Amino acid sequence: MFRKALLGLWVTCVCATLGTTGTFAAAADIVLYAGDATNLRGNWSRGADTSAAGGQVLTSADKGFSNTGGPLASPADSFDLTFNAPAASTYHMWVRMRAAGNSKYNDSVFAQFSDAVDLNGSPLFTIGTTNGLTLNLASDATAKSLIGWGWQDRAYWLTQPTTIRFATSGAHILRVQTREDGVQIDQVVLSPATYLTSAPGPMSNDATIVPRTAATVPAPWTSQDVGSTGVAGTSSYASGVFSVAGAGADIWGTADGFRFLSQPVSGDVQMVARVASLRNTNANAKAGVMLRETSAAGSGHVLIDMRPDGSIEFMTRTATGASTVFLTGGSQPLPAWLKLARIGATVTAAVSSDGSAWTTIGSTPATMAATAMMGLAVTSHDATQLNTATFDDVLLTVPPTAPASPTPAAGATSVATNASLAWSASGATSYDVSLGTTNPPATVATGVATPTYTPASLSNGTTYYWQVVA
Repeated sequence: MFRKALLGLWVTCVCATLGTTGTFAAAADIVLYAGDATNLRGNWSRGADTSAAGGQVLTSADKGFSNTGGPLASPADSFDLTFNAPAASTYHMWVRMRAAGNSKYNDSVFAQFSDAVDLNGSPLFTIGTTNGLTLNLASDATAKSLIGWGWQDRAYWLTQPTTIRFATSGAHILRVQTREDGVQIDQVVLSPATYLTSAPGPMSNDATIVPRTAATVPAPWTSQDVGSTGVAGTSSYASGVFSVAGAGADIWGTADGFRFLSQPVSGDVQMVARVASLRNTNANAKAGVMLRETSAAGSGHVLIDMRPDGSIEFMTRTATGASTVFLTGGSQPLPAWLKLARIGATVTAAVSSDGSAWTTIGSTPATMAATAMMGLAVTSHDATQLNTATFDDVLLTVPPTAPASPTPAAGATSVATNASLAWSASGATSYDVSLGTTNPPATVATGVATPTYTPASLSNGTTYYWQVVA
């Protein structure tokens, strides 16, 4: 909370929430590129390809391996794609693939999801099980359809569900694992409408690059890359969850590279966010809450963040172009609540495991301008790939104005014994009133909805003190 003194009244101001509510469009196509993949394991790697979406392709080198028995619960050769989607929508998934040498022995993978369900709500193709969707690019046993890139949603010899839903709204993981090595993948599209009944392109000799739909976040949030990131980041919002994907080498040194989802702020301000998930693109990848003077790469800032192993970092750059300084740290496994508050000339950071009991990490002088940016920062610590973090329970809060213009005025005399107390304030939802013959006075009313209060009859010849908490 924020404490101020004004016009002889001691005023305590608590935060009024700037909410993230709003009206959002229906579920949109989810378009994932090879550059979005994380946790490349075993035989999978990422490389450059001018024919691929975003100029990058995921490749499983052809070593003559196949696993036609079925998906593995713990595959050694796989990669992950993280995305945000609501629970109520039905999606058709299409994957653009290419077989090495246009060979039918290099054209298939298995796909699994963190929480996909069928149309009846039963778990489907779940990560960690031996159930998965088989994707085979060839359309029949002759494999004559294998000519370069092509789109596929199934295996020709199997009867499998081709539409899925998700059990919860928010972040989800698609895991692709090797069935036959020698496969290349550059795009995955999950479509609730545009491609619900037909593929984005042909099964053979395809040149379709599905454009990314501009991600939307509710006003006044804005999303941008800060500094050199290597891969363009994105931010989106759905059902109370912010998904922020950022690349960049780091938030460190004299210049940063990361994705920043922020709002303009001025003066005293506080932000709380729960880091619900963070991919492990690098041990030094970061997701956290930042107060930043400008969007310049070398701008002054204060940051509380966490790394994939649960390490907490509290850092600052005190001036534009200066070196970032590590102040102190801690540990809190995911999910973790982070809090950053600027009060006057001090910024304080805290962490919590439940959003209720907080541990203060540290404080530092706030040398930046009063008008600044505050929001969610994500860096992959790897300029060749994005790291996606999801945040919920996000609250950016500012104090209401200090109650002012008291009636009767401070020090007034000859006040009627049946006088009402009144004041002015903005941004407050309720008031607590204290009144009595001692200073400080005792609380006489809480949750007062209007800026007025009428006390019981006062006594003549008596000095009274009163206080308003907005």
